[in-house]
Order: sequence, then C-alpha cells, then structure tokens
Amino acid sequence: MFLAVLAGAADAVGTPGAVREITAVVLDISGEVESIDGMRVGRATPTTQTVIPTGDVLLALDSAVLGPQAQAALTALATELLAGGVAGEVRIDGHTDDQGRDALNLDLSRRRAESVAAVRGPLVAAGDITLVTQGLGEAHPRVANQDADGNPMPENQPRNRRVEITTTT
Repeated sequence: MFLAVLAGAADAVGTPGAVREITAVVLDISGEVESIDGMRVGRATPTTQTVIPTGDVLLALDSAVLGPQAQAALTALATELLAGGVAGEVRIDGHTDDQGRDALNLDLSRRRAESVAAVRGPLVAAGDITLVTQGLGEAHPRVANQDADGNPMPENQPRNRRVEITTTT
C-alpha cells in the first residue's frame, strides 16, 4: 500500500495548509521474459523469482517423464540457484493443460513436480535449499487453453504443461 501526506494544500473547504492523506493500492507487476535460446521463461516480483523451463524441454503430453534435454536444463538452473546464494524453500509447482479429467491432471501435475525434484534434489544438496513440490493441475494456465467460443487452442496447450520453480527473495 502507498501512503502520501500532502502538506500545505487546501482541504475540501479551502482551508490553506491542511494536511490530507492519500491512500492507494500498489500492485506487484510482473511479466514473463523468455530466454534467448527459448529454453525457459522467467518471471519476477519484488519478493519472488520464478523460472519456467519450457514444456518441450521437460515434459511430453500426458507424461511426468523428463525429456532428453531435461537433465541439462535442470543442472543449469541448479547451478544458478547455488551461485546466486539461494537458501531456504524452493517451490516446484507442476501444471497441466485442460485436456483430461481434473483428478488425472492434478495427479499428473504432482508427479511432474516430483520428477523435477528428484533430479534437482541431488544437484542442490550442497546448498541450504529445501525443495517443496505441489501439483496444481490445470488451475493456473499461463495462456488460454480455449478461445472465446470454447474451442480448444492446441497451440497454447503445450505452454500450460509446465513446472515452475520459485524462490523467495
């Protein structure tokens, strides 16, 4: 929240020198930035830093098995975490697109997060980092899975099959 006090301005009835309080809400603004190589997307707020390895790097449709490029991508991310002095809790959130039943998507997203943690765990064991996983299913898409008429958007669905790795600053 932002609070400002104006001194010397006239109040509502024109009394000079009155003090007025102005209160406004300031929202965290964050945008996604894609890496030059297209291997990941980053998003930051004043209190968190999130890295999203692109879905094609890590996960295939209906799978929690890490793809062939996953090891290199996760090793690079773990190295950056350790070099950046990150400590404490690192959250790994699994996500799915909207294909399939909710219960299956929730389970799949949980397994995706756990797959990443299984690879990342040994990589960050040297640091003071605790990995916490959770599956969020299709609840938080990065982009729309369907258009305004309710038609599937297959070009967007892979972007929603992802794992997000979040640190708190």
